[in-house]
Amino acid sequence: MTPRAPLAAVVVLLLSACGGTPENAPENTPGNTPEGGPEAALKALVEAADARDDEAVRKLVCPERWSEARTFAAKQAEAAQFDPRLADIRYRFTAKEVRDRTDTAATGLLDVEVEGLPDDLSPEAHSGLDAMEAPIPVSLLGPDRTIKLVKQGDTWVACR
Repeated sequence: MTPRAPLAAVVVLLLSACGGTPENAPENTPGNTPEGGPEAALKALVEAADARDDEAVRKLVCPERWSEARTFAAKQAEAAQFDPRLADIRYRFTAKEVRDRTDTAATGLLDVEVEGLPDDLSPEAHSGLDAMEAPIPVSLLGPDRTIKLVKQGDTWVACR
């Protein structure tokens, strides 16, 4: 069984970051520079999410959307309570395009795939996954796999 099709719903259910301190500021995230624009921010977000780097993701998401309870680490630990094998789930992100760009906002399009979901997962574990809130940045995606990018100061960050 290929995990791509049935896992799209799980990704939305399974998968907000800027810090207030200088070392955590979005402008200190590689690739997210004023001249890079929303395309660079989207690319940096994809790279950080693919690496499951919660700290880097936090720097690329607007502060009001960040929650420690929705990090990759927190969501993996939560999923593992349903089945220990779920701690090995991997998300693969692809930045597709940036559209509707203005000087202060844009819309990014992302593809997200889940790898490592066991074929023999129990119905209870499936129900638990379905009930879980998605980790960031998946929780920021709209139903059409879009994510809002906004310019805050000189840098671009992802918001809902």
